[in-house]
Amino acid sequence: MYINYKDVDFHSLLLKMYRYYDLDIIDVMVIFIADELIKEGEKTITIDCIRPFFPKKVSQSDVDYSLVKLINKRII
Repeated sequence: MYINYKDVDFHSLLLKMYRYYDLDIIDVMVIFIADELIKEGEKTITIDCIRPFFPKKVSQSDVDYSLVKLINKRII
């Protein structure tokens, strides 16, 4: 039997388990936004693609740091 990512609701798992992977809520939102952008056909995920989804009170440096962290961990 072959199991792939479509067999598991990774959104639900991530919301319940993100702290175990040394992630914060901004990281989770970046992952969800990146996933949605990829589904819409985006080939490259950049800060310019992700930033419009965050309110102004979330600093650009926090979002940028999160994206770099996720790329370095090979999560994105």
